[in-house]
Amino acid sequence: MEHPKLTRPLRSLSFMSIVFLLSGICVAQSAPEPKSGLAVSVQTGRAVIKPEDPVVLRVTFRNVSTDTFRLPDRVNPPDFNRWYLSLRDVNSGKRYTGISTLPMGAASEPVEINPVIMAAGDATAVSVAFQGFAFVPGDMTFQAARNAWFPQRLDSSAQFKLPAGHYEVAVNVQFRSFLNTTNLPERIKAAKEAIENNPIPLWKGDEVRSNAVPVEVRTDAVVNQSEIVQIGKDTAGSLLEFLQEVRSDSAFVSARVHTGLWNDLDAVGAACNGVLSMKDSNQSSSIFSTVNQAINQVQQRSLEISQRSNESEEVRTKARQLASTITKFTLNIER
Repeated sequence: MEHPKLTRPLRSLSFMSIVFLLSGICVAQSAPEPKSGLAVSVQTGRAVIKPEDPVVLRVTFRNVSTDTFRLPDRVNPPDFNRWYLSLRDVNSGKRYTGISTLPMGAASEPVEINPVIMAAGDATAVSVAFQGFAFVPGDMTFQAARNAWFPQRLDSSAQFKLPAGHYEVAVNVQFRSFLNTTNLPERIKAAKEAIENNPIPLWKGDEVRSNAVPVEVRTDAVVNQSEIVQIGKDTAGSLLEFLQEVRSDSAFVSARVHTGLWNDLDAVGAACNGVLSMKDSNQSSSIFSTVNQAINQVQQRSLEISQRSNESEEVRTKARQLASTITKFTLNIER
């Protein structure tokens, strides 16, 4: 089954243009500031949310240089436990830093870091629901905010919620990398050298910030169904692109190699196409549930493969990574 690549160059989009988004109109309040040729812009996915709801943004990465480079790691699916939010209450001026409360996990293994080639003018976009975030008062770096939140994490349910208000929100993107030490295991050293020795240069920088867009937080916020549907379609498109990448690795999964997993990926693709063809927002709950069930089946199959003693270490690592990665596409944004 062929899945179309839905993320493509967006060369005609101006950062200062009025963004027609979902069922309403969202005006970007600032332009992204490119860093070493990379610009990250965001659009509001949900304009009004409750304090317990995730901030949802559509994040676009663009190569605004005249040269081709590689992003240090793929951005689809988003690595949102390493990305963090900078917020400013437009009325009071008070600032917050939003950081993920998820564990950071172990150091990266080979096959877990995948640089992405971006030619001059290329862009790729992904929708991100920043689930499970704590909002620490102050304008901080990622690590400083984690350090402020961590000692109080067991009693943070109310303390680190985002208060009601009107905010400007920007996202700070950090890329994963291998540890920079002299005593790396040989498997890590080889993967690190392969990335560094590629003739296409890596983007230089460890972090880049987007423009800021408005998000309102209200205790009486009502779900906008057209926004939910659009977010679902954006996510389904990104998931189809991810499936295309996974299925291109025929040594890992194909109609002959790990056939059960291949068929499970087919089911995910069919479910995604169901989201893209959805006309009635009343169908979203059942259609999103079908996607999530298919994702769960891939996760369970991948975990089973990762535990087989007769598989190579590379295959077990790929299966473990697939099990972890595909769950980031779960459609759990509807309330």
